[in-house]
Amino acid sequence: MIKYLLLILLTSCQQVIKFNIPPSLYKENIEVIIAPGEYMNEYDTSSIDYTMLDGLTTSSEGNVTIWVSSYKDNEAIINHELFHATYAIMQWINIPLSNSSEEAYAYFLGYITEEFYKQAKIK
Repeated sequence: MIKYLLLILLTSCQQVIKFNIPPSLYKENIEVIIAPGEYMNEYDTSSIDYTMLDGLTTSSEGNVTIWVSSYKDNEAIINHELFHATYAIMQWINIPLSNSSEEAYAYFLGYITEEFYKQAKIK
């Protein structure tokens, strides 16, 4: 009970934001969660201790989850995680990073970055 009260207190201090980035022509699924690490420790039952991290991106077969602890003064972490998402999706569709695919990566990263900030309303 105390654990859940602590979680409520911590998450009430910082809003939990969840949204999906609309799929591109690649038909990927990108879920975004902006929440404190304590919330994520309850949300994700894996052995990851989110309170020790600022962000994490996981992926499997075109499904990507991006988590960042906060968006305030956290642009570098957000951009870092968006690149991981870009890399995961491009690998899933068999486009390895190279000189000839660099532009495709850049366009996709631009798309998900714009959608991230639009949806999170933090532009």
